[in-house]
Amino acid sequence: MGFSTAPTEINQFAITAKELDVRGSRLQNKMFGKAINMIQEGKLDLTGSVSHTFPLIKAQEAFDFVDSHDPSIRKIILTFDF
Repeated sequence: MGFSTAPTEINQFAITAKELDVRGSRLQNKMFGKAINMIQEGKLDLTGSVSHTFPLIKAQEAFDFVDSHDPSIRKIILTFDF
């Protein structure tokens, strides 16, 4: 939708039907593009950003683990490995 102070209509049915989560975000001084380029060029080390990986069939286990607030959690990825 972009960023605007004007009111915006959103189709709530589309959000509910697809079970989407809607979150706001902003460019933070237009740095997303620069960050993506730095990652692609190997200038930004993301090693350690993802701390845990779970297969989709263990999604509930992953969510329970997040709820544990274990200090080792950084980011968790659900994979589609069955």
